[in-house]
Amino acid sequence: MTKPLHEEGALDALQRSLHKARTLDPVKAYHHLNSPSEDRIKGFGPAFFTKWLYFAAYDDPNREGLRAPLIFDDRVSNALGWASTTNRRPFTAYARYLDVAAEVNARWCPTSPRHVVEYALFKLGAN
Repeated sequence: MTKPLHEEGALDALQRSLHKARTLDPVKAYHHLNSPSEDRIKGFGPAFFTKWLYFAAYDDPNREGLRAPLIFDDRVSNALGWASTTNRRPFTAYARYLDVAAEVNARWCPTSPRHVVEYALFKLGAN
């Protein structure tokens, strides 16, 4: 069993990605975490690193004007009816998901935080 945080360079990659999570659009930060030439950590896929982006940056007050990062795991993907063709979903799928979540949030629950939409999709995707 691989221990991702014991991989060479893993902690440096997490530190770099923390900065990117807090300063970049979440799709760009996702791209860096999903790219072998950037901050990818062996053993961490989108389900993990979108949680990392969410907890690193969702409530950061310095992110004003940037989209909120949301968790994108198999349950959310299932709720959307998006079959995963790979464990390494492309950043374009994450961008599409954030756009869909923003639209649902604006139409159905505009006074609620965006992560309410993510949680509803997570619950729906369990079935």
